[in-house]
Amino acid sequence: MIMKRTTKLSVAGVSLVLVLGLAGAGLSNAHDRWSGYGGSKGGSVAYAHGQGGHFGGQRAKGRKMMRRMMQSFDANEDGSLTQAEIDTGRQQQLAQYDSDNDGTLSLEEFQVFWMEMNRSRMVDRFQRLDEDGDAIVTAGEFLEPFANAVERHDRNGDGVLSKDDRRKKGGRGQRNPDGDGAVAQ
Repeated sequence: MIMKRTTKLSVAGVSLVLVLGLAGAGLSNAHDRWSGYGGSKGGSVAYAHGQGGHFGGQRAKGRKMMRRMMQSFDANEDGSLTQAEIDTGRQQQLAQYDSDNDGTLSLEEFQVFWMEMNRSRMVDRFQRLDEDGDAIVTAGEFLEPFANAVERHDRNGDGVLSKDDRRKKGGRGQRNPDGDGAVAQ
């Protein structure tokens, strides 16, 4: 079945609303003030390894989100989603995680939902750190992604990370090769 452009845009809009709804419920801010960092308290491993840019591969994330929505909500398995299917799927999720059956989710109930929905992301991040694949993250493996963080991100060459090291909006400046700490545009 070929979807019309307006249908694709509608489905993308629903995806965005769901993502923003989850973000409002406590996700890390994906567009942190520090360009290239995943969050204000240390960032993600993907950013630490220099993967992704300011938006960290939003198209790929959108496709993955769409795939997850289809798996979760496409009740008749026809490859498309109606608002009724999404609403029904969300109601079922609410009922599944509402352990006290009061029609709401407490923080504790939401935590169970959140952890289940994000377990694969957690495992992926763990596996990125576990370089030798022994299912244990050693101190060395844990510390390595941030070992040269100041050196890599100190744009003004003052030896510390501060708001002065943020990328300028719209610019991808790098430190000048002459080492004077000035940002080249």
